[in-house]
Amino acid sequence: MGNATSRPAVNATSRPVTISALQFYIVVIASTTAFGHFVFIHLALMKAGRDTWVALLVACALGGLNAWFALWQAGRAPGQSFAMFVQSALGPWLGSLVGALYIAYFLVVAALTMKVLTDFLSIMYPTTPPGIFVFSVLFVAGWGCYKGLEVITRTMQVILPVLIAMGVAASLLSLKDKDVSRLMPVLQNGWPSVWGAALVFLAMFAEMVVFLNVTNHVNQPAQLHRLSLAWIGVTALMFLGPATGPVMMFGEQVARTLAFPTYSEIQYLHIRNVVERLDLMGILLWGFGSFFLVAVYLFGASKWTAELVGVDENLFVLPLAVCAGAITLGLGQASREDAYAFLGGTYVYIAIAMGIVLPLLVSAVAWMRKTVSLSPVGGAAGNGGPGSAFGGSMNTTGGQGGSVGSAGGQTQGQRPTDQGTQDGGQGSGAHGPSMDASRDSAPDPHADATRPPGQGPTRASSHPSDTDAEQRLLHSGVKIRRRVRAKPSQ
Repeated sequence: MGNATSRPAVNATSRPVTISALQFYIVVIASTTAFGHFVFIHLALMKAGRDTWVALLVACALGGLNAWFALWQAGRAPGQSFAMFVQSALGPWLGSLVGALYIAYFLVVAALTMKVLTDFLSIMYPTTPPGIFVFSVLFVAGWGCYKGLEVITRTMQVILPVLIAMGVAASLLSLKDKDVSRLMPVLQNGWPSVWGAALVFLAMFAEMVVFLNVTNHVNQPAQLHRLSLAWIGVTALMFLGPATGPVMMFGEQVARTLAFPTYSEIQYLHIRNVVERLDLMGILLWGFGSFFLVAVYLFGASKWTAELVGVDENLFVLPLAVCAGAITLGLGQASREDAYAFLGGTYVYIAIAMGIVLPLLVSAVAWMRKTVSLSPVGGAAGNGGPGSAFGGSMNTTGGQGGSVGSAGGQTQGQRPTDQGTQDGGQGSGAHGPSMDASRDSAPDPHADATRPPGQGPTRASSHPSDTDAEQRLLHSGVKIRRRVRAKPSQ
């Protein structure tokens, strides 16, 4: 994501924690799927109704393109997290300010996740205080963050196949109660409602910005963007059933009004007279998914804080978990309708700004800084001024690079001979004396004609060593095509 370096955070472990590209996508899928099924599906159904699946495909195309670019950029700088990239692109002051915004954003997302989960569990267990749910989730998520990314990844790797199997089983068991004709006609309400629902799903993909702080732990980051297309396909398939199931089972009007459409669909499932209701399946899906999402956001906030301060990230797990819990309890007075109104309105634009717009702006700034620093205009000073540190290469049209001397006044296509140096301005090379100084120390080119037979060329002892000058010029990228001969000693 950039060539500049930033101060790395101190890791508590003696060996670096690395995960594979497949494990990276396991973390992404496990963290986003369950919360997306229970929250973003409801918000999209409220806006698009039966056309929610069209909005899903549109968002998958746009979100997949953004994810591909972000992961391709991460693969170009292995070992550099998104926090390091922001610091190197924007500088220490502005980079720290943007980092503080991301830390606050991560904590708010973790708090909103626990708020919605608490409202859902309060329906199942009305006599249990909400603080118990908040403490339980934060305790487990904080412990996972403290133990490190490897523990979180392995836990997800074990539980995710079980969650996927439960989701597939729920879809198959509900086929007999679904009516495909309820999805017709397509686009009856036009594209505006579809675009509104697509923004909701795009906000879900924008939350992937937190996973960019994990890319420096991937052992082969160059494979991430190659697997992103497969990840988008898997995500589209996993969300297609929940996006169409409530409409096909209950109808468009009823599906719009359900607070938890996916859970309501699971409630009606039964296996003959053996299992009458599968509510436990929905609770497990949402509970584990929320735990994964909170753990990842706490890990991202603690790691970004450690990058800013330069100490061990484990020192910030407990304080940040307490902050997330305080925000969650502060949101406890808000009703479920108010929470959904915020998630479907203001939060959509905040998530897109933090997860898509701001990273693209940071990438644009980093690209412009790199382009300006490596350009001939930025790498050389005109009219005999001092050369840039990014210079040191021969211009293809004849002028010398900035670190050797100025390109002003040289003839196009001229070789770096004495005449070319005389035509060019005086430079202040960073790798050796100026071109005029080497010209003054040059001997008479006609001295070979008067040299006695058998006497080899010698260098004048009163001048600086031409050999050192040649080596310095060769080191700066200038090819010396002339042979320097000294006057014969008297």
